[in-house]
Amino acid sequence: MLICPDTPIDLHLHMTYSDGRWSAEKLLDHLAHERFGLVAATDHDQVETVAGVQQLGVQKRVPVLAGVEINAQLHGQMGDVLCYGFDPHDDALRVLADRVQHGQKENAEEVYADC
Repeated sequence: MLICPDTPIDLHLHMTYSDGRWSAEKLLDHLAHERFGLVAATDHDQVETVAGVQQLGVQKRVPVLAGVEINAQLHGQMGDVLCYGFDPHDDALRVLADRVQHGQKENAEEVYADC
């Protein structure tokens, strides 16, 4: 695939699977209309949605690079790690994302229990 220097790309998009405002279909319709040459939907900790978004991208003729934004912590500091180009059918990254989501849920439950 050849991408010209003036071809629009966006490698950090969020949909309603995490904290975005657009559904996958509406976002890809917009990206197709604007003739984007490459995109990556990087919803927070949502690996299981990637294959479906890529399929929708094929239908809409918008190339979708596998992507996810993993919430992380290193030395007590919170941050996000953008992961690209993985196989969405490989469970390794999905297991990590599920563990992150489970930890966030447990943390939220502890906070609400203390209120």
